Amino acid sequence: MNRIDILIAVDVVGALASGSLEGNVYLVDTNKYIGSWNQGQSGLVTACQDGTTLTWGVASVDPGDDVEITGFAGPLVDSKVCQPASNPIAGNGAWSGLVESQGQFASFAYTVTLAMQSSQQSFSAAVKVV
Repeated sequence: MNRIDILIAVDVVGALASGSLEGNVYLVDTNKYIGSWNQGQSGLVTACQDGTTLTWGVASVDPGDDVEITGFAGPLVDSKVCQPASNPIAGNGAWSGLVESQGQFASFAYTVTLAMQSSQQSFSAAVKVV
């Protein structure tokens, strides 16, 4: 089985000060030659195949700040292409989901909600099933 890890790096201080994750969240994944795009930006598009397990982890740019994933929403989840859930086996605070596109080769947007101190903020990214 195929697995792609996605790291969400967050400038918690910047997000709390601006009230937005826009410009304060950076995503990278372990796709090498397969070809995700927008690496290092909030709008990462992760290319994958049906049957791939996606695993998301989050970390603060400043190790002294806490941040955690609290949920996923959007077309990726609503269409049941991937149902991310908390997965302690994959790592502290990690979430995982199996891509089950049932033959749909398309892009599916999703929204991740993060908790930082007493604030919750969201950003959007996408998965492209190829």
